[in-house]
Amino acid sequence: MKTQMKRRRILPFLLAVCVTVGPGAFIENPNDYVYTVEDGKATITEYLGDGVKLIIPSKLDGVPVVAIGDGVFAGSDIEMIEIPDSVTEIGEGAFSNCQNLYSVNVPPSVKFIGEGAFAGCPHITVWTTETGYVADYLKENGISLRLWHT
Repeated sequence: MKTQMKRRRILPFLLAVCVTVGPGAFIENPNDYVYTVEDGKATITEYLGDGVKLIIPSKLDGVPVVAIGDGVFAGSDIEMIEIPDSVTEIGEGAFSNCQNLYSVNVPPSVKFIGEGAFAGCPHITVWTTETGYVADYLKENGISLRLWHT
């Protein structure tokens, strides 16, 4: 009888863990990124992880992340990504040829998006604010856009 009670108590805990950190969970792991620092600001230059739903950290080792470099996620299996408000630049081809990428959250802090940043992403929808640089870039490049309000 005691064994069954323990199993009943553990099962809800295990289910909660699976739901919280299971395959559908967003991952924010600073150790998955290679970056450079210039003038106290970080640029991500490479992604080493294998997560498919990512939250890019706003700081790496205490240094604010301000840019996603050229080709960082190109050809990866990512599906969803959230970019923090600290980021102001997205490099050329940063997300190019990500065949599974369907949702990117781009804050209005982004003031530059490099050529072909989202090229070859057939299912992509970018979430951003209604006005500003990001919305204009998306419209000019025929990229599906959804609006969220600040």
